[in-house]
Amino acid sequence: LRVRGRIGQARTSDSDLTAYAIGADVAPGDGLTLSFERSSGFFVVSPRTIGLGLRQVSHRARFEWAPGVRWQVVADVWQQSLSDGNDRWEFTVPPRRSVARTERLNLDLGFTVTQLRTATNYDNGYYDPSLYQYYAFTAYPYWKAGENTGVGLSLAVGAQRDDFSPGFRPGGNATAEATFGIYRRWALKVNAGGMFNQRLGSGAFRGYGAGVSLIRRF
Repeated sequence: LRVRGRIGQARTSDSDLTAYAIGADVAPGDGLTLSFERSSGFFVVSPRTIGLGLRQVSHRARFEWAPGVRWQVVADVWQQSLSDGNDRWEFTVPPRRSVARTERLNLDLGFTVTQLRTATNYDNGYYDPSLYQYYAFTAYPYWKAGENTGVGLSLAVGAQRDDFSPGFRPGGNATAEATFGIYRRWALKVNAGGMFNQRLGSGAFRGYGAGVSLIRRF
């Protein structure tokens, strides 16, 4: 059993509040972990939600299970109550299975099921459909280019739909990270990725990102 928490102060130009989170992780057996968390604070999604001073109280539960050396099953359920009177529920189930473990390549395959439901559609700066659905196939290849060099990918290709759309449309994401110096004192990580029209808390968008980090091990 592990208990965690945080508490602090959050401020905007018009108001301030005490923000907090408290949670627990329970591991009743090998390969099984249950996590729970309650948090409260500003609803930080867009400048409009901050400008309106929207606050949220959320409850989140996560289930992780490895029934064998090849399978990993995860379920994430999230409920939010907002100060404008709205309620949001989201759940994601992304199971994956190891299909290859070779000298040069590791490969996991799986799929993702995501649904988001909202009680009311407001014009308050956040995404609030009555039902959003996203289903995708996922792949996680990892190439071992050398003893100290590796390249990992995270790929998802699928379809999405909400109550504003007449039918399902393509959606997905792709990220890549290369590590140089896996077993050395200095390690360099380079990553890049893109998200293609997958809806999140603030709505639909296409985004791209990249990063570089340098790590020193002692």
